[in-house]
Amino acid sequence: RREYNRRTARWLADVTARTGRVEEYAAIVAEHYDQAHDPAAAEWYLRAGRRARGMFALDEATHLLDRAQRLAPADDPELLFDVFAEQEQVLDRQGDRAAKAVFLRRMAELSDRLGDPDRTFTSLLGQSRQAFETSEYDRAVDLATQAADTARAAGLGARVAEGHLW
Repeated sequence: RREYNRRTARWLADVTARTGRVEEYAAIVAEHYDQAHDPAAAEWYLRAGRRARGMFALDEATHLLDRAQRLAPADDPELLFDVFAEQEQVLDRQGDRAAKAVFLRRMAELSDRLGDPDRTFTSLLGQSRQAFETSEYDRAVDLATQAADTARAAGLGARVAEGHLW
């Protein structure tokens, strides 16, 4: 049964890629990979959660991202960071500041370990938004400036602009 689910997931991913509808079916692909106990399920749940968040289906996004977090391999901190970043965005839209703060701390810990400028930028900008929301304006500006400087040093032009806007 596991092998049939794995084959179904691969077939569905291939067919939807050819038709340009991968994101639309990401949750179904994730479930098949999950049933096959395939580690690819976590990344597919992340894709599905990202799409659900983008469509403001926040309860669905929460469910999908929670599953992605549970299935993410411990030896893949990049994937875990990306899941945390999506969860933070969902919580931001839901207005759950306390839970959002937890994910921002987790993102900061991982970004320190990863040394990836784009993820560091994401973490710093999330912290800046949180500081702004809690009326810590000087801290918000400092964090946004750090984010913009990080982006500039890495040659991430669009991210530099985003940092300056915040």
